[in-house]
Amino acid sequence: MSTQRLSTAAAAALALAAVVSVFSPARAEELALQKSASAIEAKYNGLDMGILTLGPTMSAAEAKAALIKEYGDVLNVSEGTIGISYKSIPLESQVYTTRIAATKPGDEISVLFGTPATGNTVVNMTRRLTFEDARTAPEAGAVLAQLVSKYGNPSHNKPAVTGRASEMYRLTWVFDTKGPKPCPTSGCWVVYSSFQVDQLADEKRRLATGHAVEIMATAFTHSSDGNRVRTLEVTANYVANKVLTLEEAFQQFQKAGEELYRKSATPAAAPKL
Repeated sequence: MSTQRLSTAAAAALALAAVVSVFSPARAEELALQKSASAIEAKYNGLDMGILTLGPTMSAAEAKAALIKEYGDVLNVSEGTIGISYKSIPLESQVYTTRIAATKPGDEISVLFGTPATGNTVVNMTRRLTFEDARTAPEAGAVLAQLVSKYGNPSHNKPAVTGRASEMYRLTWVFDTKGPKPCPTSGCWVVYSSFQVDQLADEKRRLATGHAVEIMATAFTHSSDGNRVRTLEVTANYVANKVLTLEEAFQQFQKAGEELYRKSATPAAAPKL
């Protein structure tokens, strides 16, 4: 189990330079984070911004049931907490599901979850498909067409890298709160496949430029047949929900910390000067 800990000053500014650290629960006041906001749904003009049947408003319990149906009941479930030191008072949330991973031959998926402050819902997913045999692997054109059918025309389409043993295709979709958004810059080539407190400042910058949802698909073809896909990796990054879940959690920590500080503060006498 891991604990992500926020530094008070950085969290207050929501420009976090925090690190993942573990501290003893005996030294921390446990706070049961309550759901104070709902995750933002990501559907635009009938387009589905999820992976398989999973989406950003799905709770950890719902995602687990969906993954069992798709991959079987052998899942890798990780739990953790989030913590903060507020005016020298260490606070830590209750344990909640932070990640569920599942695999089957040629298919693996990792699903990350936000804090209980937004219902412990999906904030990031990465699925990787591998087709080892070029003879039975799908054609690149068919795979790319299916991606466009699911997510719409890409915001950025990096041309295939040719002149090498295999070709690479990379498509990126960016959505703001109103729908698809063009993204012509090289910055669209990077989409996080993780959920870390110390990424919040960058995620907030992305959200401010209209990146509420980011999806990236990267395909490599077989070296023996450049028309057949060997690997396909798709990442869905729900930027708005990442920011929301941490902001809501921090507000609850701040309120609880202020109350504890007020009750426990006993100023010492002024020193003799």
